[in-house]
Amino acid sequence: QSGGAGSISNKISLISPAPIANIAPRPTYPYEARRLRQTGSGVAVLKVDPSTGLVEEAEMAQSTGSAVLDQATITTFRRWRLRPGRYSTVQRVPMTWTMEGDQLRPYNTDN
Repeated sequence: QSGGAGSISNKISLISPAPIANIAPRPTYPYEARRLRQTGSGVAVLKVDPSTGLVEEAEMAQSTGSAVLDQATITTFRRWRLRPGRYSTVQRVPMTWTMEGDQLRPYNTDN
């Protein structure tokens, strides 16, 4: 049933491997958010130029629930540089802020 409505090939989209971040500074937990004990998880969307690895735009697709943490997330990702290569120009990166620090997952970094 190759190519038919029920075939596996119609349900799987081929994507290139995730890019590797060459420069991926960790975010600084904002004082205001730490003072208020704000935590949260969200998803950032990065628009990347694969030929240079530069993050051209960053925005929150899913808020952390805190405007302060969202802004810190966006500011951090705008400083990232990915290894140039063949990958999608749009990358989704989950981010979790906890009182123990921040967690980026799952993302491939050399650092």
